[in-house]
Amino acid sequence: MASAGRDIGTGDLSGVVTDSSSGQPISGAVVFATIDTVPGAPVSNFSTVTDAEGRFLLTDVPAGARVIEARMLGFTRERHVMTVRRGAVDSLSLELRSGEALLLQQLEVLRIPTPASPCRPSDVSAAWISGALADALAVTAAPAPGVRLPAIAADRIRLVLKPGLCQRALAAWQKRSGIANPFAQVYLFDLGGDGWALFDPAQALGNSTAIVPVLDRDFKVIATLAF
Repeated sequence: MASAGRDIGTGDLSGVVTDSSSGQPISGAVVFATIDTVPGAPVSNFSTVTDAEGRFLLTDVPAGARVIEARMLGFTRERHVMTVRRGAVDSLSLELRSGEALLLQQLEVLRIPTPASPCRPSDVSAAWISGALADALAVTAAPAPGVRLPAIAADRIRLVLKPGLCQRALAAWQKRSGIANPFAQVYLFDLGGDGWALFDPAQALGNSTAIVPVLDRDFKVIATLAF
């Protein structure tokens, strides 16, 4: 039964994302439904992030045939086409296969035995990253498949945008949004050969759009490992 106040033209999707090789749940994976309402128009993404048990819930997704996709650094993305039913809660399970160490060349390991710093950006060209990316980096930066690096402290990870277009785009976005600290927590998203994008988790829980498109050559990741 549809809940009170629900748009009867929408439905919910719930499910779990797991590792295809181990069957273990994947926490911090981004799951989204692609909605292309008008041919040629920008595509809207209804997205969320899996919890500690790999579970997700997408709410108020427009009914109809939708592409559901799950992505996580260190895994190949999984896509599934399904029909979202009006006023219903449909279930879907997604399995991700381990991929290549995508960030290996961009990861610089620093062993600095200093107290943890608050999670905040230092300037417009650098930002501290916390949350799911910390766990993802431990996998994607591993020297060999299945080998995990020591845990990366969430507040010791920093994304650095090199001078140029991306810095200017970020500054412009901050000015438009009026948000002084958009990177208290962000998600770094693989766009499948088209580069990367930064996502604000607040948007990822609703209608998510890329804040700043980032190409491989425009960034590097600096992380301090916790030993």
